[in-house]
Amino acid sequence: MNVRLLRPMKAPTEAITDEQLESLSYPVYGSPKLDGFRAVIQGGTVLTSSLKPLPNEFVQTTLGIPELEGLDGELIVGSPYSTGPEDDVFNRTSGPLRRSHGEPDFTFYVFDTFYKPEWPYRDRNPQAHVLKQNGVLKALPQVLLHTPSDVLTYESTMLEQGYEGIILRSPNAPYKFGRCTAKEAYIFKRKPFADCEAEIIGFEEQEENLNEKVTSELGTSKRSSHKENKRPKGTLGKLILRCDKWEKSFACGTWKGLTAEARQKLWDTRESLIGKIVTFKYQPYGSIEAPRLPIIKGFRDKWDMTDY
Repeated sequence: MNVRLLRPMKAPTEAITDEQLESLSYPVYGSPKLDGFRAVIQGGTVLTSSLKPLPNEFVQTTLGIPELEGLDGELIVGSPYSTGPEDDVFNRTSGPLRRSHGEPDFTFYVFDTFYKPEWPYRDRNPQAHVLKQNGVLKALPQVLLHTPSDVLTYESTMLEQGYEGIILRSPNAPYKFGRCTAKEAYIFKRKPFADCEAEIIGFEEQEENLNEKVTSELGTSKRSSHKENKRPKGTLGKLILRCDKWEKSFACGTWKGLTAEARQKLWDTRESLIGKIVTFKYQPYGSIEAPRLPIIKGFRDKWDMTDY
């Protein structure tokens, strides 16, 4: 008999605005928004947010046990926040966890439980239970915030520490299986960037600009963009992407944490990139005809795509 799997609880797609913070019922719990691999433990199996078994056998053996049934959290390899401009939590985490072999140095940051979904969050909060703290299992700290000002101050602190944003939860909220709505006000996210997925449909070679430097009217140096004075560099410049959010395709050459060596490897195997899915972040404000300031975070396996 097939067991029906339950979708993990998710915040509304759109982040809560400063204006909407004013209408929340306080206090609310705040926690850093993590950027690793979402995972839930159901039926003795570690599942991703799309309810697919996580490929890594070591993680499955470590966490897929009856004592941890019903835990909901984020799997992260290394630090839970970005340690610098060249460090990306998602990239650092997704590679080791997508491989079936290996023993990644991971931590499971637990932020909810669903074995009693009708309980209010104040009672489900992993910090309210005897959750064994060890090298791989930690309860994500939840901070009570009493005003919109508290939320903004907390958000600023988390961003400065290197997190991508914050999550807000109502102490009275039950565990809803699936995507929550803003009207329910169970859970919200706050982040300056939004995440999205796109399909690779092409690529551009990186070029070196050999045009002569000139001084602008403002006294700054710049180079002309004349095509005839640009020389191909024989490595990846930009990916051409297609996403359902925008009618036209767009190019993205910024890839957080990508080394010159990795960029070269991608260029050498560029034909194999067509059809692959990447996750990227962008600024929603001003993203009308194309995403504003897109930054690629890493590859996303099609088997782990969600439809909610």
